[in-house]
Amino acid sequence: CLELLSLSCNEIVEIPTTLSCCTELQQLICAANQLTGFKEGALGGLINLVDLQLPYNNLEALPEDLGTLPRLRTLFANNNRIARLPANCDGLTELEVLHLHNNCLDALTQGISSLCSLEVLWASYNRITELPPGLAHCTALTEIKLSHNIIDDLREPDRGILEITGLVRLHLHRNRLLEVPDRESLHQESGVADIG
Repeated sequence: CLELLSLSCNEIVEIPTTLSCCTELQQLICAANQLTGFKEGALGGLINLVDLQLPYNNLEALPEDLGTLPRLRTLFANNNRIARLPANCDGLTELEVLHLHNNCLDALTQGISSLCSLEVLWASYNRITELPPGLAHCTALTEIKLSHNIIDDLREPDRGILEITGLVRLHLHRNRLLEVPDRESLHQESGVADIG
């Protein structure tokens, strides 16, 4: 049974549907290719996939069946052209690490607030204008990188990210913030807050 498939540094354009037959696959590494998309259902059978690495490709969107990966813990989709996230990403309840930096995102989907296991969120170097509603519900978050975006306000409609008590690293430099949050609201006695 195939558990790891590394296809990095090739010239693959599309992930085929036949990949879904590899039901024991735990790691799929397809970095630095020419990926523009996935055949419909390509990820559907990968019920044991834990690690999905797709950086340095030409993806404009992640596959719609991404939310059907119940055991996925790490997703590296950085350095692509991703402009939107799938609506059903709330099915990724085991996801711990999400790398979306260096893409074309102007927003993070509201489904991110359902990622109860998420510890690390990197979404720097995008076009994000505001925080997604409910991000503070991701109480396992310890590190957020949102630098080099166009965020001008840290407030959310329901709760702010500054209320996540386990948050240790918050990177917000090179945004359009007009004010610096006060020390009390940062809850950062020993952590790092990079707002400048």
